[in-house]
Amino acid sequence: MPLKASGKSANVLSVTSTITKTQEVIASPLSKLTMKVIEAAAPNAAKVLGGRVPVLLIDKRVHSLWAEAVNAAPFLADTQQLLLPIGEASKTLPTVETTLRSLARMGATRNDNYIAAIGGGSLLDTAGFIASVFHRGLPIVHFPTTLLAMMDATLGGKNGVNFLGNKNQVGSFYLPSLTVLDFAFMDTLGEEHLRNGLIEAVKMAFLAGPKELDALAGNIPKVLDGDKEATEKSVQQALRIKSSYISDDMYDHGKRQHLNFGHPAGHSIEAN
Repeated sequence: MPLKASGKSANVLSVTSTITKTQEVIASPLSKLTMKVIEAAAPNAAKVLGGRVPVLLIDKRVHSLWAEAVNAAPFLADTQQLLLPIGEASKTLPTVETTLRSLARMGATRNDNYIAAIGGGSLLDTAGFIASVFHRGLPIVHFPTTLLAMMDATLGGKNGVNFLGNKNQVGSFYLPSLTVLDFAFMDTLGEEHLRNGLIEAVKMAFLAGPKELDALAGNIPKVLDGDKEATEKSVQQALRIKSSYISDDMYDHGKRQHLNFGHPAGHSIEAN
């Protein structure tokens, strides 16, 4: 029977999605990361990634420092690699288009492949956006290589590139299936990069309250001295706090906006 227009609004159809997605975070050296490790520590991610072949997107600077370790990693064996520009230079639509063309040429599909992204926050932002739009969504695994990326960019699926001079104006919400934290990457970070990450940790702790601030304060000098245990504790603390905001507000309509504390001022300083 054909639908007939009337003077009253009619609810023709309601569709409720049953799609849910989980991001899992594990700590593992690249040299020991295998699918068996992932199956034991991150079963949801293992189900998504099983049977798929990774395509590696990696920051050129990270590649120059860590190519040997990445090539030797059992989980990333025989992957095709695409190198992206360093830092903010990767966060452009031309970079996105170039990478999408490369993925198309190699015949990547959402049923056969996933993205493995290795780099700092800028690389992860760009790779996440690419993964979200190619074939309407390839799974993605993050390997953050800076302290700041471990504490912030890797969690929560906020992806974006810069456009018309504006920060992250084009982007998507698209959760990684898995984040792998390898604290060996901290060995090539200078003090400035460590402090950048710790500033984010302070912000998270500030939002959570005095107890979290006190706990972080005791770890800060150790992190700056290269203490891996203190670094791991600080990262876990920041991710735990951030996850409480994301779980309640994935799409940044309310509570999650508190995580932007300090960002507008920082982005303004960067722009000038």
